[in-house]
Amino acid sequence: MTKKLNDKIKRISIGLNKNTQLKELDGVIDEFTKETNDKHEVKVSLIFETSQSTLHLNSVKKLS
Repeated sequence: MTKKLNDKIKRISIGLNKNTQLKELDGVIDEFTKETNDKHEVKVSLIFETSQSTLHLNSVKKLS
């Protein structure tokens, strides 16, 4: 992705199939965190449902 586009991305949701292992998500989380500027922090949540799971990554402005 281009740097300009990365600056505009504040939230990503990724649908996961039931065979996805949690350790496979480390690279995605690390890349999103790396691309997030220092004024923001990354909140990670994982929602488990019967048929699929969803990984949510949110860039949230840090409190001073």
